[in-house]
Amino acid sequence: MPLRQLPQTFRRAGELFVGFENDAVTVTEGAITTFKSSPGTTRSFCVRCGSTLTCATVHFPIETHYCVGAFDRAEELKPGKHVFANEQLSWLHLKDN
Repeated sequence: MPLRQLPQTFRRAGELFVGFENDAVTVTEGAITTFKSSPGTTRSFCVRCGSTLTCATVHFPIETHYCVGAFDRAEELKPGKHVFANEQLSWLHLKDN
């Protein structure tokens, strides 16, 4: 699934991320810059508008987590599991089958 071309008015999707194995996603257009936000964690951003794109951590060495709002067809990314559900906002109600 391609990452969308990010306009200046792009609003990030908060902390809603989807994880893919490191070699499963290819950036085909645009440029990404990275920032080591804390020991063992690297975050990336669009160099054009600064939108949050990824988070990679030593805790998940074979996958990178992508901001859901960065994908053109984000609706197709259905969750397979919830992480940090104990930290969810009070208005978020997760329904599991």
